[in-house]
Amino acid sequence: AKTAVVEDYAKRIHGAIGYVQEWIVQHILKTKESKQLAKQWDLHACWQSNAPRGLSQNTCESSSGESKGKQVILYNPLEKEQSCGSVSVPGRTVRIGTLPCDIPGPLPGSTAGIKFDDATGLMFEPIREEWMVWKVKSGGAYLFFPSTLTSFSEYDIHIEQGGYVVTTKNWKRTVVERKIPTGDGESSTVIDFIYETNLQSANQEWFARFTAPDIANNGVFHTDLNGYNFDTHHFRSDMPIQSQVFPMPTHASIEDDKKRMTILSEHAQGTASLEEGSIDIWLDRRLNQDDNRGLG
Repeated sequence: AKTAVVEDYAKRIHGAIGYVQEWIVQHILKTKESKQLAKQWDLHACWQSNAPRGLSQNTCESSSGESKGKQVILYNPLEKEQSCGSVSVPGRTVRIGTLPCDIPGPLPGSTAGIKFDDATGLMFEPIREEWMVWKVKSGGAYLFFPSTLTSFSEYDIHIEQGGYVVTTKNWKRTVVERKIPTGDGESSTVIDFIYETNLQSANQEWFARFTAPDIANNGVFHTDLNGYNFDTHHFRSDMPIQSQVFPMPTHASIEDDKKRMTILSEHAQGTASLEEGSIDIWLDRRLNQDDNRGLG
């Protein structure tokens, strides 16, 4: 019964995504420029999945770089302006752009002060970035039972652009600086970490740890509940680690009376603040057993 429920849910989600993609394509075709391009191209959504529980892949971009400079039709379904590379796309409009949308590297005249480690390519200024692994012996889809905490060891590291792009056989991390508008009509710079993982080892949970050494949060940690309301957590050394890990729909932050570090995610993830001045963000997990809490 559990397997049937999971498969039915996956089919419904897969079908709904396909319906939305088809609607977007039809909406795009209403513009004169996109109609002309549609005659030349086999117009389809870039993100594709060949099965309800299959891996989604970007069919427009390739890791070999062959897609660089490729023209695409950009549709922004939000009211807020978004961008693809140097092309700004106002809300609910269509523009023509070129790939890639995410261009690694600093913005012109950047004052972010980003620095990367020469050996690993991981950031150490203005915050420290670490790849960590929880090796587990039990647990499942719902329950997390930590066992051994280690740093992620990788030997075949390919560092590009001074550290803005780091690639190994198991993962890839890209850093992009972005300008985002603020409520007062100005703009602010954010550092966007883009992670792609290929976890093949059993009973491991991968996460990234971001540390701001100059923030003394005294174990106080904040997460959002639904994108609107927020919850405050206090680290307790007398409680097990699994009780200190929380869902993060969109937001996690730590602060003191001088500074704040905020992490925003494009989708829900697990998060914790187990060390002073740090935030852990779960990226991937692969387990060999089930915890009998609702998934087969």
